[in-house]
Amino acid sequence: MEEQELKNIWKRSSNKEDITINNNQLIVNFKSKMERRESIVRRRDRREAIGAVFGVSYFLYFIIKAPLTISSIGAALMILSMIHVLYQLYRNRKSRFTQNLFLPLKQQLQQQRTFMLRQAKLLNSGVLIMFLPIFISSCIFTWGNYALHNLNHELSDDILTTKLPAKLIATLFMVGVGIYLIRQNKRAAKVNWEPLIKDIDLIIENLDKEK
Repeated sequence: MEEQELKNIWKRSSNKEDITINNNQLIVNFKSKMERRESIVRRRDRREAIGAVFGVSYFLYFIIKAPLTISSIGAALMILSMIHVLYQLYRNRKSRFTQNLFLPLKQQLQQQRTFMLRQAKLLNSGVLIMFLPIFISSCIFTWGNYALHNLNHELSDDILTTKLPAKLIATLFMVGVGIYLIRQNKRAAKVNWEPLIKDIDLIIENLDKEK
């Protein structure tokens, strides 16, 4: 009986050691993948933020220079839409989910998991939520009454045109941009974040088995 108990204890300890070794390797691999994904997110957020700042500046300049028209309302809505994009990027930044670095490993991993789920959600549905206001605002801006003849020469037909083909091209271009962004971001969520979420679930599961 004692011999059998010793064998069982040895077997359990051996299994626990194997789990620990495997989990350590999983954590190392996970950190490497996570660092690459975080670098991608940081670059994306910088691009989006720079684009939004330039967009806000451009449409603000239009509002100041142009007479009050439907296009001016569209420009104001574009500014609000771009501020909305900045807000969404801000509320999904990593530091909101990993503020306490002195938590136990499992809780740190759970924080990382929350961050990854938010990033996946941002790519899957958040892009549509952010792009739709921009698309609607751009349509109002494009199809509104420009009243360009009252503008300075700097804001003449060089910037906007009242011709129907140009309006159609601008609208179709925005539709194409929207379809491209939605498809690319859904693919990015599936390729970049879903495997990492599975990895972190496995690590957390192994940590529970070690207890």
